[in-house]
Amino acid sequence: MFGELHYDPARAYAAVGLEEQLEALGSAVAAGKVRAVGLSNETAWGLTTACHLGAPGLGVGVGSHGVLR
Repeated sequence: MFGELHYDPARAYAAVGLEEQLEALGSAVAAGKVRAVGLSNETAWGLTTACHLGAPGLGVGVGSHGVLR
């Protein structure tokens, strides 16, 4: 899909929900496989939602634009 000039909805795929992703990451943190989870290129809404859902081990969050220019 990336790099294509035209969007073809027939080729789109279903995304995994944020809650399911956070649950999987929480399992990895609880099992000691990772120490922290980071979000990058996420919207303010997505970062806030992840925090409200109790993102386990959220260590770094970078918005859709860099903090420093």
